[in-house]
Order: sequence, then C-alpha cells, then structure tokens
Amino acid sequence: MISVFSTLRDALLLWIQNFWYLVAFTLITDTPQLFLLEFQTAGHDHTHSPTVMLVSLISLFSMVFFNAVSAAAILGLLKRSSSENPAWLGVWNSVKIYTGTLCRLSIQIFFIAILVLAPIGASLKALKAPHAAGVMVIAIYLIFIKYALADPLVVVEHMSAWQALKRSWVMTKGHFWYVLGCYFVLWFMGWTVNAACGLNASNNTGQTTGISILLDLALYMFGSLWIIVPWCMYLRIKAADQPPDVAIQTA
Repeated sequence: MISVFSTLRDALLLWIQNFWYLVAFTLITDTPQLFLLEFQTAGHDHTHSPTVMLVSLISLFSMVFFNAVSAAAILGLLKRSSSENPAWLGVWNSVKIYTGTLCRLSIQIFFIAILVLAPIGASLKALKAPHAAGVMVIAIYLIFIKYALADPLVVVEHMSAWQALKRSWVMTKGHFWYVLGCYFVLWFMGWTVNAACGLNASNNTGQTTGISILLDLALYMFGSLWIIVPWCMYLRIKAADQPPDVAIQTA
C-alpha cells in the first residue's frame, strides 16, 4: 500500500534539497504576476475601465503561461540525472520543450471542468439544492484528482496534453484515496501557511506593499509543492503498478 505521509515526506525533502532553485523559479515566474495583481488591485475603483479590463485579461493569460513555465522548470529539475551538469541546462531545455504543452494542458483541464460543472450547477440550481457550492467544490477536486499525474506525464513520458490526461485518468484508478489523501494533507498545510501569512499581513497594515509582496512570494514558494507532490505520486504509482519481475529488473 502506498503511504500518503511517506510521499509527502519525500516531497518536502525534495523541496528542501532544491530550495534555492525554487526561490529562483519563484522570483522569475511569479514576480511579474504579483506586480500585475498589484496594478489591477490599485484600479479596483475603476473595474470597468478598458485599462483595468485589459490588465485582468493579461493577468489571466500570464497566470496560465507562468504556471506552465514554473511546472516545466520544477519538473525538469526533478527529472534531471545526477550526472547532468549544469542543472540549469536541463531546466532550460524542459522549459523550452514542455511549456507550450503544459499551457494546453491547463486550458484543456479548464474546459473539461466547465463541461462537467455546467450541467451539475444547472441541475443544482433547478432543484434549489442546499450546499450547492460545496458540491461544486467537491466536483472540482474530483477532476483534479483524476488528472493529478498529467504534468509529470508530459515531462517524463513526453506525452501530448490529451494523452497525458487520458493516461492520468487510467493511472489513478485504484489509487483514488491515496491521491485524495495527499491532496487533502497538502491543502491543509497550504491553508495553515496561507492563514499565517494573512495574519502577518494584517499585522503590518499601513506599511509598504513590499511586505505583502514578500508574503505572496512565500505562498508561491509553498505552492511549488503542488508540482512536487504529483511528481512523487507519479513515481510511486508507476512503481506500484509495475509487475514484480519488471520492478526487480528496474531495481
């Protein structure tokens, strides 16, 4: 049986071992998004102005792009062999090769979520069902659980976005509670970190926005675990699904 906590332990160890690389990735990929967000927030009194609407659109596309760059960089770092030197070369090659595919992957998951959630939402509204928002959130998490391994599959097995989605759906069969457990603990850890950062931000009200930007960057640093944990899940599920003779040969 695959252990949730041993998987998270491995992910945390990888996070610590690659800490300074993750700091660099965060500064490169997330700082532009933070400044766009600051600019967009500064114009909240004119939310219908063309400038703010344009910034909102740019923020949306930049989020998809920079998240794909971050995922490609982190997965490229984890995928590299110990003899590959320098590490930045493997990271750069991963970003060049897989960023476009990971962007398409995010867009496809978004449209799949819309196709699934739209009829569910319409049915709940027609039935005037209580706790409709909770049902929708659960449905979203179920979608992400089934597609949890898609990013590693793109980078490790060189799959297209659609192939990775289909393969992730197959690989997570029989491992639903394992993936759910990993995401639940990760979500709880993220909620704790987010609450702590929010408390620190509220205690610094009136100071420069630099503090809030640093806290946001800290949250993004923690957010890299949402890429590292699926990597660890992918490796463990793949090893668990191998026939015994193949596993022995691989070892």
